[in-house]
Amino acid sequence: MRGRKIATVVTAAALPALALAACSSSGSGGGSTTNSSSSGGTYNIGYSNGLTGETAAFGAPGAKLVQAVFNAVNASGGIHGHKIKVTVLDQGNPGSGQAASNVTQLATQNNVSAILGQSISNDCASVVSLATKYTTPLLCERVPTTDLSPVQPYVFSDTSSEIAEVQPQIAMIKKLVSKPHPRVAIMGNDNIGTNTWAAAMKKAVVAMGGTVSTYQNMSESATSVSANTAAVVASHPDVLVGEIFQQFWVPLIQGMKTGGVPVPVITTDGDIFYKDLTSMKNPDVYETSVADRKSVV
Repeated sequence: MRGRKIATVVTAAALPALALAACSSSGSGGGSTTNSSSSGGTYNIGYSNGLTGETAAFGAPGAKLVQAVFNAVNASGGIHGHKIKVTVLDQGNPGSGQAASNVTQLATQNNVSAILGQSISNDCASVVSLATKYTTPLLCERVPTTDLSPVQPYVFSDTSSEIAEVQPQIAMIKKLVSKPHPRVAIMGNDNIGTNTWAAAMKKAVVAMGGTVSTYQNMSESATSVSANTAAVVASHPDVLVGEIFQQFWVPLIQGMKTGGVPVPVITTDGDIFYKDLTSMKNPDVYETSVADRKSVV
């Protein structure tokens, strides 16, 4: 099982390569090689995410990890002799509008060569046009499929898009549930990426001969999962598959068990904190990855 922490570590390992590609591109906007070199030979990288508020649980650690990676790079001599400076900005809660303000500031005032962060697909979607406007590469943790195809020249994803995980999750359902017509509970957050995934998952469940026992679409400002848990329990599923904020998984799974529905739970890549996976000690909690198009436990 792998948590977002592990996915972020993999992403962080690729950051120096991204920085080199971005800083070497003469087409970059405020963060071109010329501008970077004029500021003491330093390459400027931006990070914008929810460091406080609803997504702080992964935005804040992500910022620390990005800084730690580039600190290590700098300690080893930098990239082609250039040190890396990371400017970190807090964009607060999803949908606050601060993401756009931060991207504009990073591109036009801080003269960054690339911008990292954006854990929520809605926030990534809101700044795609700005990345193009300022010709500054944008590396989001979650990107709506519509912003990846057709290709956007300045938009990148450091993980799979949610919709790409549907088939690995269907394969896992078939592996875990022996019934020919399984009842599948689906849970998701109310954002572009997750809603696209949920719509595709519903169709895939029906196509495999299953039934969607309930679909719970949680507001991104939700503070409790109790009502959703009650609805899942009442629907008597054979399996639950979902993508919700990390802090809700433990009470959801515990509530399902208490309600007499201790069925397998399948999450999207990086959706449960590693500490929660280890603390639950639940062998029926799974996480899928699209690596090699296979389900991975």
